[in-house]
Amino acid sequence: DNGGVYTTGIYNAGTADFDPGPGVYNLDASQGGNFIWKLSPCPGNTDSTLIVNTCKAYTLNNTRYDTSGIYYQVIPNTKNCDSIITLKLIIKNNITDTFVTACKSFTWNNKVYSNTGLFEDTIKAVNGCDSVVRLHLAIKPVSYSSMVSTICKGQSFDGHVASGTYIDTLVAANGCDSIRTLILSVIPPVLTSASIVICEEQSYNGHNTNGLFIDTLKAVSGCDSIRTLNLVVNPKKSKTISKEICRGDSFEGHTVSGTYIESLQTFKGCDSIVTLNLIVNELPAPSLGADRDICIGQTVTLNPGAFKTYVWQDGSTNSTFIVNKIGTYFVQVTNANDCFAAETIKIIKADTIPIHFLPEHDKVCPNGTINISVKNYSNYLWSTGSADDNIIISVPGTYRLTVQDFNGCSGTDSIIVAANNDCIPISIPSAFTPNDDGRNDLFKPILKQIVKNYRMTIFNRYGENVFETTNTQTGWDGKYKGKPQNNGAYIYRMSYKSNVGVVKEHKGYVMLIK
Repeated sequence: DNGGVYTTGIYNAGTADFDPGPGVYNLDASQGGNFIWKLSPCPGNTDSTLIVNTCKAYTLNNTRYDTSGIYYQVIPNTKNCDSIITLKLIIKNNITDTFVTACKSFTWNNKVYSNTGLFEDTIKAVNGCDSVVRLHLAIKPVSYSSMVSTICKGQSFDGHVASGTYIDTLVAANGCDSIRTLILSVIPPVLTSASIVICEEQSYNGHNTNGLFIDTLKAVSGCDSIRTLNLVVNPKKSKTISKEICRGDSFEGHTVSGTYIESLQTFKGCDSIVTLNLIVNELPAPSLGADRDICIGQTVTLNPGAFKTYVWQDGSTNSTFIVNKIGTYFVQVTNANDCFAAETIKIIKADTIPIHFLPEHDKVCPNGTINISVKNYSNYLWSTGSADDNIIISVPGTYRLTVQDFNGCSGTDSIIVAANNDCIPISIPSAFTPNDDGRNDLFKPILKQIVKNYRMTIFNRYGENVFETTNTQTGWDGKYKGKPQNNGAYIYRMSYKSNVGVVKEHKGYVMLIK
């Protein structure tokens, strides 16, 4: 309410002076900081008004004022607060400026002036002050010039059409007289004739047909030159050639499809235009694949793709070639445009085919199953249609399996599964070796029948439960909480319900051997 001002902010640039007046109040801002700044109005401010009428300039507190107006000054008073002075100044004298440009002379206030200059008159005004009138006079002189000019016959220069000397009074750019002396020459037209021979599609000064032409041209003088032209036009010759080549070949230096126009010279010196329509056909791209191996006793059919003709390394011309041994084989083919290319493949070595990967015989219990598993091949196809690496068999019979190894070689084997009427429902190993060699790495029973409610639990010698499962296909890998266990005997308990509803339990020891 008393007109105070509060300001808050952040300052962070060296030293900050917070005194708005001539005094100094510095704060250190090198590390940055906040401020709250209070400004209060000065309690002793004063103001006054001066009304001054004068005939000339007025000076107040060493400040000079030349024109009427309202002016303000702020100076410290005795209380070191603002003293605001309002000056209302009226300067009664009057200065009037007149700017005149004239030719030769000018009459002003009944006086004749013939020279450029500043002229003043002082008149007493009704208010008692001087009234000054000033004349800024510029006298433009008469200009004199001479010139020599040439025109063509039939032209005029400022109304003059004949050779001679003329004195003209003109108006200069400044509006005053300009006296000009003109020496004028009139040039007559030049008459010439020419006989010209050109080629078809050329032109001569705009003419491109046989004939007699009379043209008005410009001579070096800039005036008319009348020329009589006898023009003869010789015809040109042209022909078109169409050509096809194969990629990598050239025709007359060209290797890219396109239309090429070449200009030659006839015996008359005119153009002979030869247009070449060139088509560059792509080469065939036969592919026999990467170098590879072959399987013993099997064949590989080499097929480079669909082309017009084929020539193999032995001279045969079939579209495919059957390979049954190692060696280097190549084919040269041509496409529909008779462009040719060749491709080569090497049969590096002969790989063996998979054999004896199934046991010859096995038995299956009534209402039971056996699981035949074959590992380490890339593809499987059982006679049952299954493409898995294992098969569960419940019916006696002969089962065939075709496998493909990672070299691409295929082999077929079979197993005869007979009926086993004297079945042991379960077979439990007495030891296992979990060393990741792919053999006997897991401890689990071999079940000859489908069972229900299966559970297997394994304990260490301290009675801790180190493994438990209800899946007959899951075995113990010799680890407890992710850590391999020590060699020794471990207790197992197994329970299940047979396919005829009998609940059975098995207890015993299994040896872990590394």
